[in-house]
Amino acid sequence: MTISINHKFTETLIIGSGISGLTCGNILEKEKKDFLIIDKNNKVGGRVQSDYLDGFILDKGFQVYLTDYSLGKKFLNYSNLNFCFFKPGAKIYKNSNFYNISDPLKNPQELHKTLFSPLASFSDKLKILYLKNLLSKFDNDDFLNDKDMSTKEYLKKFGFSLKFINDFFVPFFGGVFLENELTTSSSFFKFVFSKFSKGSVVIPKKGMQEIPNQLYNNISDEKVILNTKVVSLDNNKAIINDGTFIEFKKLVLAGDINDVNPRMIKYNSVKCFYFVCDEKISNDKYIHLFPEDDLINNVVFINNISPSYAPNDVSLLSISLIGNFLKTENLIKIIQNKISKIYRINLNKIHFLKKYEIDKALPHQSIGYFERSFKPSKDYFFSGDHTTHSSIEGAMLSGKRIADRLIN
Repeated sequence: MTISINHKFTETLIIGSGISGLTCGNILEKEKKDFLIIDKNNKVGGRVQSDYLDGFILDKGFQVYLTDYSLGKKFLNYSNLNFCFFKPGAKIYKNSNFYNISDPLKNPQELHKTLFSPLASFSDKLKILYLKNLLSKFDNDDFLNDKDMSTKEYLKKFGFSLKFINDFFVPFFGGVFLENELTTSSSFFKFVFSKFSKGSVVIPKKGMQEIPNQLYNNISDEKVILNTKVVSLDNNKAIINDGTFIEFKKLVLAGDINDVNPRMIKYNSVKCFYFVCDEKISNDKYIHLFPEDDLINNVVFINNISPSYAPNDVSLLSISLIGNFLKTENLIKIIQNKISKIYRINLNKIHFLKKYEIDKALPHQSIGYFERSFKPSKDYFFSGDHTTHSSIEGAMLSGKRIADRLIN
């Protein structure tokens, strides 16, 4: 849709059709408020998007959804998303073998493997169960009153062995935070750990794109304009890249706002590579972690979770890399060789499909981050997970808070 005479003025202009902007729009739509969402991209979702390529579904970076998100339950129709479920826990590759660390309460058939896994002492395993119970109620309202420290410091103070921290917590939550030192705020760790523990880890059957698409479908077509970039702001006027403009009373900056209003936000980055294997390697539904590898953080056979992600009789591998600086050509060959060796597959059967290099994958939320305040000016509001916490739930929370302010 393009700018028309009907869009020359709006009560509220929302720049960005990511999760926070769409959540804000959902609430304003329900309240019959005048608003307009504008985005430079050709589809909604912001950082939560999928590409559809020759029968494959490729999420833009490996992403999952946690079913215990309280706002997600409110704004999304779970049954229509047709969630597909990961096995709880992870498989950890160490000393040329895979070891299971699973949640025995959710996955009792794996109890024996988890109890006798050499990766964790009996004390570590008991502490996991204690931590699960302790953090079971940690939610959006608990961040500000929480005593903050780095995640790694918190785990050490909790009494976990350094071996278990390095073998499990670093690769697992390093993959969540997109940083391997676990300098991320312990408050955010507590939130994520709670959601992993209480709910299920899922992806929609037809890709993560289905989540923003569902939010988008709740909004009137004429209130969302794509392929249109705001190049500057002049008081209460947004200048569009074609030279036209939109006047507004209130502005919500809900996208990548650096071009319009730079903020000092540090981001964690990730590289995601997709490979196809000409045969089904396994039916495994765990996330595979690699604490000893200096390159690969995790591998997922993503079409084992949702068969819709790939044609039959092949394996689609999502491989995430954190914090490396090798050139792409070198990385492809190195990853192919590693995958061939780890999973004992003929090298000629492993084919590179696509890569995503995401420089602004997640806001880096270190110690004290949640004490920061993103206060609106008289007419400008900041929305996005950088104003709350780095998750789909955080983006929804931000969009809801802004919508509530606009309405009240």
